[in-house]
Amino acid sequence: MRYHYVWLVWSVLFLLPWAGLYLANPGHRKVMWRTSLVTALLGFTEPIYVPVYWNPPSLFELAQRTGFDIESLIFAFAIGGIGSAPPDIILIATGSEVQLALAAREKLETQGVRARLVSLPCWNLFDAQPVEYREAVLPLDVLMLAIEAGVSLGWRPYVGPGIEVIGVNRFGASAPGEIVMREYAFSVDHVTQRALALVTHHKKA
Repeated sequence: MRYHYVWLVWSVLFLLPWAGLYLANPGHRKVMWRTSLVTALLGFTEPIYVPVYWNPPSLFELAQRTGFDIESLIFAFAIGGIGSAPPDIILIATGSEVQLALAAREKLETQGVRARLVSLPCWNLFDAQPVEYREAVLPLDVLMLAIEAGVSLGWRPYVGPGIEVIGVNRFGASAPGEIVMREYAFSVDHVTQRALALVTHHKKA
């Protein structure tokens, strides 16, 4: 009986960061609810593991009697919402820039910045999607940095207060590709620094 409520307490504790993220991100609440409700269903997979691999001390001894337990539903619900929490910044790339954005995202993570990478190879297909989908992929209240190894004109419909573009808006460079990319600031360090500057400025504002 001493450890009877350990799993219940542990699962309920995960609701605290869930509530914090929910309150701090009004524009993301619908996504959190939807994700949490979907992942909560994973709690019904308990019979696959109980009691062979996982036999927790559950409320009313439900895990032992039925294979299901309330604690797993709470835990799965909370984890889903926490995992869907909005990032500090979204890096958007359309093609060959994806590997650059990926490396920058990894570097940002080591500096405590939550970054999401979105590959957006076709604006027309993206624009044709439902509004709910587009806002889930590119939330309006999240900073964005688009990386375009070409003219940034195509990003004009997306560029707003929270969006910046690293692009090429001049002509005349002639050199090996690696050198040209570096001179045009298409490097992991530059993308990382630009993203950090955006996040820092936003937090100070």
